[in-house]
Amino acid sequence: TKPIENHNTFVARLLPGLASQVLDQRSLIVKEANDVILALIRKAPSAITADGASILMTALFKLTYVTIRVMSETATTCLAAMTSSLPPAVLLPSLAAASQDSHAQARAQAALCVGLLLSK
Repeated sequence: TKPIENHNTFVARLLPGLASQVLDQRSLIVKEANDVILALIRKAPSAITADGASILMTALFKLTYVTIRVMSETATTCLAAMTSSLPPAVLLPSLAAASQDSHAQARAQAALCVGLLLSK
């Protein structure tokens, strides 16, 4: 197999675990997981598929309404980076779902992401 295929397979396997760490109750774990997500977005955005983006964005939107600031701020940073780096077709299903979330903070963050998409 080609190295790129191996890399993409590795990232696909990594994303569900990262999403579960993002939802951990410990702020240090969440911050570290978000740092890994940011590194992936910056170094290999093409390795994040639509399914992977959906998994991550669902978890990240849940953090936007957490009252622990380090958790909500790193989630917001990750969502902005994903919005800037990934194609709109990959992002739109998750943004549409978040725009109907019961939490106002998640809906507001989805609106900000849509605004970022429109300004690209």
